[in-house]
Amino acid sequence: MPTTRFRRLAFSVFAVSFASWGCGSSDDAPMLFAAENDGGGGGSNDGDGGTGDDDGGDDGGYDGTCETADDCDDGIPCTVDSCAFGACRHVPGPNDGATACPAGQTCQIGKGCVAGVVCADDDFCKERFKDDACKTNVRCNPATAVCEFSILDADGDGHAPLVCGGGDCNDADPLIFPGRAEACNGKDDNCNGGTDDNAVCPGGGVCQSGVCACPPANLCNGACVDYQTDAANCGGCGKPCDANASCDGGVCVPGGETCEPSALFVMQDISGSTADNGKLTAALEGIGNFVAAPSSSSVRMGLGFYPLPNPDAPPLYCSVEADCKGYGPCFSGFCIGGADVPADSCEVSDYASPAVPIAALPGNAAALQAALSGKNPTGGSPLSEPLAGAIQYARGWAQANPLFRASVVLVTDNLPNICSASMEAVVQTAEAGMAGSPAVRTYVIKLTGTDGTTEQWNGLAQAGGTSVARTVTTAMEMEQALEAIRVAASSCP
Repeated sequence: MPTTRFRRLAFSVFAVSFASWGCGSSDDAPMLFAAENDGGGGGSNDGDGGTGDDDGGDDGGYDGTCETADDCDDGIPCTVDSCAFGACRHVPGPNDGATACPAGQTCQIGKGCVAGVVCADDDFCKERFKDDACKTNVRCNPATAVCEFSILDADGDGHAPLVCGGGDCNDADPLIFPGRAEACNGKDDNCNGGTDDNAVCPGGGVCQSGVCACPPANLCNGACVDYQTDAANCGGCGKPCDANASCDGGVCVPGGETCEPSALFVMQDISGSTADNGKLTAALEGIGNFVAAPSSSSVRMGLGFYPLPNPDAPPLYCSVEADCKGYGPCFSGFCIGGADVPADSCEVSDYASPAVPIAALPGNAAALQAALSGKNPTGGSPLSEPLAGAIQYARGWAQANPLFRASVVLVTDNLPNICSASMEAVVQTAEAGMAGSPAVRTYVIKLTGTDGTTEQWNGLAQAGGTSVARTVTTAMEMEQALEAIRVAASSCP
């Protein structure tokens, strides 16, 4: 079934239509909720003679090993099946398109399209599901007269816990969830069963027992240095390469008429519309192929994603006023005061923190590949703030590595529609990147079907000191676009 992930809608969407599940290719997709079957398949306490509620079913949640989403096909048309870190996950799909259920039915994990529990008020539904801790904000939808609920997500990171069919191995920590890049902290940040695997430490540091430590041999004037790639200390402490030369395997490599590709920091769009026609899948696969290609072995590369969740956003649903965390009142199960608080971050500082820090390939390949794994479309389309954050990070890296330049590769699927939702603001951000010291170029890759005109996207690229925006459809085209940018970025100014 289609492969994607769904998150909370803004309150206004629910105010328009309580009965609507999905919104097709929009950038906002609903938080996981479903209607319970009152007479469905066996193994349920829904009045069918079974014992125990099996919302997860034998096929729900993480139920086996996998390499791709195709390995996780549960045979149920209304579910969305995905593979994250070798384990399968199944969630109900939107109630339109390929995952739509017939009128009056909803999708249930392990069962398919089933009739809902008919209700007259919230109290009936709460009594009906009072023994199921995986169902929160149980309520009666007045428009459909069917019980609805949200799947437990105690830490608000968009992932249900393992016991409820999700992938979150720690539902008390919003910084631990499938797909998160591993930090060196002694934790399993991405819920793949490993601790600190592929965690990246700055310089020549290594992750040991949850702490970045510097081997004594890599200490150089109080800093931890990678003598294999650091052009300021190539092959040993205090052994700089000439200008425009790079350090490869501890040996200075002359740049000749070209400059070493200082760094490419890729800021990848994962908004909801990237689910259309497999655009996100193609983009991530293309990045992964580029990282693994022999021609990129001299590139320094880092990675970021947008949008990111707004850590200050209140919960959408509530039972009592206290649930709204100051964004009350709680009215009919919704935090009314939080209706205008964006679910996606609009803070530049959030986007200035990379998912994977810039480091030389091929050494950084494992961390990049791990960060690309398990990413699913979600949220709206900020643009100015992610670009500003990427430029801020890239400039900081370049200031710390003065022999090299840094460039941002902005991969986008939409004109901005949240936060500073104007193309003018994005263009000004790119111009500021070039005007700063050191200058940071902005390369633009737009996914096929991106709204806006060719002139708008080319104008953004030119404001960022580059030529034209590149359009990609397939993974191969994405890899080719990055290779072309690698070559262009290596030209001396």
